[in-house]
This record gives sequence, C-alpha cells and structure tokens, in this order.
Amino acid sequence: IGILHTFVARSMPELVPVDIVAPIRRAYWLVYHESVRPLRRVQLVANFITKAVERERGLFV
Repeated sequence: IGILHTFVARSMPELVPVDIVAPIRRAYWLVYHESVRPLRRVQLVANFITKAVERERGLFV
C-alpha cells in the first residue's frame, strides 16, 4: 500500500483505491540555485510552473 497521485493512478486500472482515513497534506517546493534567481528566464519559468500547478491543484490530491 502506498500513496500515489490520482492523475498517475488513473492511468493504471489494475490499482485499487482505498478510503483515506485522515486527510493527507503535501508540500511541494520549486528549488533552484540562488545564483540564477535574478535571471528573468528563471523567474518566468518558476511563475509558469507555479501557476500551472495552482490551476490544476485537484490533480495533486
């Protein structure tokens, strides 16, 4: 038994979901080296990823 994101598990019909007894809280980190922080292209990609994940939040349950 293990925890797997719903969007991954949907592609594997042989998996059987179990009822969750307690809510699961996850944290995600977007990590990059401090030396690239001021680069505009890094900021744009970080913002894009953050917005995409927020928009599809339900997939990460």
